Amino acid sequence: MEPEFIKYRLKKAGYSQRDVAKMLGVSTQAVFYVIKGTSVSHRIKAAIAKLIGEDIEDIWPKVAWAGAMLPNKSACPYSM
Repeated sequence: MEPEFIKYRLKKAGYSQRDVAKMLGVSTQAVFYVIKGTSVSHRIKAAIAKLIGEDIEDIWPKVAWAGAMLPNKSACPYSM
């Protein structure tokens, strides 16, 4: 999903980036950068996915490939 659509879906669900940040105890900037795609935090991505009712892989498709790129799949927290 595009960052603007993720922000739209959060807003539609009744949440702001600040709300997500407060829930997780992180900065609003951390949430912004994850949505923008310039930072990776599985915890923030998982929270956003849950709040908007989508699978994390549908929002950030590259996450699904993370396990395939590691030589040891058990080292990847989101390998399938």
